[in-house]
Amino acid sequence: MPRPPVFYGLNRLTYIAIRATIAAYMGSGTITREQMKLLLQPAVSHTKKLRRFDMSVSWIGLLGAALIYASINIPAIMAVNRAGDQRLAPAQIVSTVDTAEAAPVETTEAEITTPAPTPIAELVFHYDKVGISAPVEWEVTYSAKNLKVALQSGLAHVKGSALPGSNGTALITGHSSNLGWAKGSYKTVFAPLLKSELDDKFSVQYNGTTYEYQVTEVYEVDPGQVELLAGKDGVAMRLITCTPLGTDKRRLIIDAKQLNPEQSGSWQANTINASLIVATR
Repeated sequence: MPRPPVFYGLNRLTYIAIRATIAAYMGSGTITREQMKLLLQPAVSHTKKLRRFDMSVSWIGLLGAALIYASINIPAIMAVNRAGDQRLAPAQIVSTVDTAEAAPVETTEAEITTPAPTPIAELVFHYDKVGISAPVEWEVTYSAKNLKVALQSGLAHVKGSALPGSNGTALITGHSSNLGWAKGSYKTVFAPLLKSELDDKFSVQYNGTTYEYQVTEVYEVDPGQVELLAGKDGVAMRLITCTPLGTDKRRLIIDAKQLNPEQSGSWQANTINASLIVATR
């Protein structure tokens, strides 16, 4: 097993000290500048080797970190790159058999079974310009565990924030990073929000009504700005996710006003514990 560079560095210092002591006893008790240069030369040479080694390790570490980041976040990066490219997929080709040529098949009533339908979550959030369509779980009680479970199947509306149809600020959060330990099919659902622009429009269906929104502000904040959870007068919907991709260093915030139907009544602030902050990479 190779010894670490620190081992050699300590050995070199010990070696220099021994040589200096011997020189002092064998000579006049002092060491000239020329002798000091000769004594220190091996150490200087070794230090240069250590520096080259450290630089090599640093570059390898940076390259390794970049590769790990890319491998984890490729789905999120691809989702961002696809944002805005909403070309229709080609129509599905269905092959049919001429019933006149097909041989009749006799079946009994007992053999005829209807498979149970597979439940599919309704896609109620639509931000077509950036390519987001997802289900929303409404009124998720605010906690790390509850949000983690809810975000496995789409987006999460934070309980205590306004619901569509009331005059307040609805908070909806979603994942933006393809974390390996996160479950579900919506780990990068909000990654395309990086392409959001002012005046973009999106919609949400709630209780049989479609609510239309228009983006009024796109910005980033520090995670500690918990006052954002209270909402803001004039902001009917606030979308929250983490940024940059693969980190929870900051929060990306998309504020939007409600276009249709118009809000009525006096604005009400959200009732959410201000000591908490949404963390949904």
